[in-house]
Amino acid sequence: MSEVYTALMNAAAIVLVAIIGYIANAIAAYFKKEGLLTELANKQAYAAIVVSAVQQIYTEADGPEKLAKAKTQLVDYFNKHKINITEQELDVLIESAVKSLKKGIAEGTKETEVK
Repeated sequence: MSEVYTALMNAAAIVLVAIIGYIANAIAAYFKKEGLLTELANKQAYAAIVVSAVQQIYTEADGPEKLAKAKTQLVDYFNKHKINITEQELDVLIESAVKSLKKGIAEGTKETEVK
């Protein structure tokens, strides 16, 4: 009987260790995901600021020139803060910021027309 009890306790210990391992992995994945989401939100916020500034500062410049200025400023900022970014990710961030800026301008125009 003692051997059965010992075997059951060993099995219970193995199951408990497996459950704790699973929970630890789930918690680590959650925090990693949250960190990545926070980093993405920070990148998006800074891209929005840079795109808005470029639009205001370089009013006489054409689209490709503004894009180059925005890319340069974003790359400098991300390199300074040791944030990795790919060319494709940079393009997506800028495009998203431009679209949001245009949407905001269009909505602002509609609000003033209604008033």
